Amino acid sequence: MPLHAGTVALALVPAIWLLGLSWMWRVRRSRPARNALLKRDLMGWLGICVLVAAVGLAVGVGVIDNGFAVLRIWFDGASFGLAPLLSLIGLLGLRQRIGVASLLCVGTGTAALGAALYATRVEPFRLEVTRHVVRSDRLPAGIDRSLVIAVLADLQTDRIGDFEAEVFRAMDEVRPDMILLPGDYLQFLDLDAFDEVQPALAELFQSMGHEPRLGIVAVDGDVDEAARSLAGTGAVCLRNESLQFAEDHLQVIGLRTHSSRRDLTPEVVEQVRGFDGLTIVCGHAPDYMNMVLEERFDEEAVLVAGHTHGGQVSIPWFGPPLTLSSVPRWLAAGTLAQRGKTTLLVSRGVGLERRHAPRIRFNCRPQLVVLELVGPAANR
Repeated sequence: MPLHAGTVALALVPAIWLLGLSWMWRVRRSRPARNALLKRDLMGWLGICVLVAAVGLAVGVGVIDNGFAVLRIWFDGASFGLAPLLSLIGLLGLRQRIGVASLLCVGTGTAALGAALYATRVEPFRLEVTRHVVRSDRLPAGIDRSLVIAVLADLQTDRIGDFEAEVFRAMDEVRPDMILLPGDYLQFLDLDAFDEVQPALAELFQSMGHEPRLGIVAVDGDVDEAARSLAGTGAVCLRNESLQFAEDHLQVIGLRTHSSRRDLTPEVVEQVRGFDGLTIVCGHAPDYMNMVLEERFDEEAVLVAGHTHGGQVSIPWFGPPLTLSSVPRWLAAGTLAQRGKTTLLVSRGVGLERRHAPRIRFNCRPQLVVLELVGPAANR
């Protein structure tokens, strides 16, 4: 989200307040004594919103250079400042029989506050387990050779709590042959907390009753290094490296973070072509998939990424307004798609952007993806 867009959004704060003040003037003219106390309280709210708008303007002109801070200010100001205020103004208007506009204000303010509470307290913890079957001629036929891959993207947490435990229970239930981790595991505003939380994450992996036969394979993300955050888990961390499982006709190529934001190198492409089996390419960001969408790569492989969180907020019939990725919105929103011989998978992930960003999900549930890889003649 560009900085100027955040500033424009925050400009709504004083605009709505001007509307409220105009209504207050009408109320004051009709019953000034009865509404003196309400007027004083509303002026207090006005001071808070003006402060929020001033901070937004500071961000817009570059005084505060953090795009996530813009989103946080906008969300908190609009949801927990303007929404209750709009409802209060509407109730005041209804009391004075101002009309239909008062009902609209009450409804809009209440709906906005309810949506904000849902986006912060409910949807971030509504885990969705999404299953996909991918058939490949590069795998041997027969149900006995099917492979189950659990893709756990963007755990991205600063604490290990009930939700994280639920995610690992769900992952354990699918009994995966492999756990594939496309980056971003632990993120802290206070780096000293890492030493407290990291062992708890390792314990989650160790608590799984079913040990993945092919192990845990991970790549680096943006907020941390896989080897450090996954210490004690037994994960193999790939940085522009490959891991082959000859008996299963499978290889995994793990990309470094910066490599996931550019085209696959000729060496990687040749490695995909030359392997006698199916290749999974795993990178944190999905940008490297653009070469598939632009028809510059058409090999039988599965390309996996996370990073986008599905945008965390998805607008119906439009998709996520913010993805921090160069791939099309429909792909960044999180999906599995077939383009020629290549399968593309972008996961919405299970965690949230931390630090200055608002911790919200709306119309974008956290997602654990389960891939079943089967040969061409396998039947379920």
